[in-house]
Amino acid sequence: MGRRGARGLTIGSVLLLVTIITLALFTVVAVSFFHLNFSNTVVDQREARNLAESAVATALGKIWMDQTYGKARSDDQTIHIPSSYAPTEAEGWLTFSTSKASSLKLPYSTNNFEEPTSVAGANGRQIPDSAVHLVAVGKCKNARYQMEAIYYIPPYPNALASTGPLTSSGGLLVAGVSSTQAFADSGKAAAIDPADLDMAHVASNYEGDTAVQIGPTSTVMGDVMAVGGIDLDSTVKVAGEVREHSGKQTMPDLDVDNIFAKLDEIKGNDQILDGAPTMTNLEVDFFTEALGDLKVNGNIHLNGGLLYVRGDVDVSGKVYGNGAIFSLGDVSIKEGAEISATDVVALVSKGDITLHGLSKAGNFFNGLVYTEGDLWAKDITVVGAAVANGPKGKGKLRLDNVTLVKTPISVSFAVGIPDVTKSTLPSMATTSDGDESDFYWAGFGHEDTVTSNIISAADQAKLNNSVVAGLAVSGHRMPATETGDERFSIAIQGAFSRGSTYVDASAIPAEDAANMMLDKYPFVVDDKVVYVNYYRGNNVTRDEILAQVNDWAAVAQASAGEPVEYTVTTEHKTKKKSWFGISSKTTKTYTSTTATFQPAVQIDDMKVDAYLTSLLKPTVKNGKEFFMVNLDLNQVFDPAEKSRVLLWQQF
Repeated sequence: MGRRGARGLTIGSVLLLVTIITLALFTVVAVSFFHLNFSNTVVDQREARNLAESAVATALGKIWMDQTYGKARSDDQTIHIPSSYAPTEAEGWLTFSTSKASSLKLPYSTNNFEEPTSVAGANGRQIPDSAVHLVAVGKCKNARYQMEAIYYIPPYPNALASTGPLTSSGGLLVAGVSSTQAFADSGKAAAIDPADLDMAHVASNYEGDTAVQIGPTSTVMGDVMAVGGIDLDSTVKVAGEVREHSGKQTMPDLDVDNIFAKLDEIKGNDQILDGAPTMTNLEVDFFTEALGDLKVNGNIHLNGGLLYVRGDVDVSGKVYGNGAIFSLGDVSIKEGAEISATDVVALVSKGDITLHGLSKAGNFFNGLVYTEGDLWAKDITVVGAAVANGPKGKGKLRLDNVTLVKTPISVSFAVGIPDVTKSTLPSMATTSDGDESDFYWAGFGHEDTVTSNIISAADQAKLNNSVVAGLAVSGHRMPATETGDERFSIAIQGAFSRGSTYVDASAIPAEDAANMMLDKYPFVVDDKVVYVNYYRGNNVTRDEILAQVNDWAAVAQASAGEPVEYTVTTEHKTKKKSWFGISSKTTKTYTSTTATFQPAVQIDDMKVDAYLTSLLKPTVKNGKEFFMVNLDLNQVFDPAEKSRVLLWQQF
């Protein structure tokens, strides 16, 4: 009886154990499925996040290369990131196009880098000036991840900056305005509502005990910063912070020697000879080079031109208009101009600069002042910015009864060196026929093949006798208007060559001179190229310039020779070495093809539209390197280093 009872208990225990194991197995399977689904969800969410972050990073990279990217809100300003994880079910999106965002059911991004005020963006976000609002969405299966970021790249902040000590005897006002027109309408900063004045800072990298010294009745609408000490009169008003013994500020470094190295490449410029007598007034409407000191008993009017002087500049009157003055020596200007919202002058000197007016209420300098020496300004209002970036012992700023009003346009200026587009004669290399044998005493057997092109002497003569025509386009952008219109000062030159024919003006054949219209337009001969000054335009639009380029390109094409057909013989030279390296033998084979040389510039090759864009945005990469003097003070900041994240939100 006992044994049967034990056997029955064992069967029950086994059944119970099987039941427990089965339940446990189902539980494990259920938990495994739960964890698997959970893991898949986590992976999907992570992939969606990665795609959103990738879209933000891609957009930011495009904006670093071109700070106008996204402003047009066109459909092609959309970033789509497919995923290799699940190509059909995972992707990232970011768009600046409001219509594209609506169709994709996404928030749109906003580029507000160039606006003086904040604007409304997606998600009810207020986007500050000098910032970009990026909103990206990543999707992977059922997972959705949205990332929102605001990046801020600071504009150049300082109205006054120096490497040496900065001193003012008093009466100094430093402020910023968002509109040059508003300041011009008021006539003086004091007449503008204080609420409309922007911050503008004063900075000195001088390490001495008195790096900044400002006298009575002075106001700075911003910070006063110095590596050394700061001495302010008790009446001085500072709207920002006073920071002495602070870190060095990033200084613009325009490098005057490098600028002149670029200017040396200009062909066909106007020239003022060394030792020229004192001039009574001077108008500059193109690239004008003074080979020595320049003295003007009167005014200099920059009518869209650029004056570069290989000595000192002494002007008894005023400098006004649109353009630039570069000097390897000292610059002295003894009178201020009238206030103008349309004038911007860049004054850049390797030596000292002196700006003296009669009264800061009625004497103005409109533009950028940069020196690698010292700057002394007195009884004048500078509507722009002033930088003294000199070596040790230089870079001093002295300001006596001066108002300095920083405007956005005054710290951003670029001059385009003439961009010559012309046909280039084909290579005319020649070589002899026949086989050659050379002896070597080392090496192993192998073959070397060299290919070169040959043009016959007769075809060379035809090509050399052809008139080659092109255009040179140069200019700079005009100050931005209140409506945001793009305006330029531009010059268009014809550029003609004919082998070695044009050694000077007397060597130009009469027929060529008539075709180039040399009797109607001024010209110079430089290095056997005739440069004809066909067009000068100020305050002109992009469309007007493109129309002028088309017209003058037609003139250049009509002046050029007919297309030239010539034969190119391609030589294939094969050198065979013996296995033992004792000797080698060269054999040649030839193939001939017919080619056509177009001696006239082709409109499609000129890319004038991209050139004009580069004048507006010198940092934009246009796919073609334009020869440019970039005076934009904002270039002191590398956006990849100086951008700050104002918002980083994920949901």
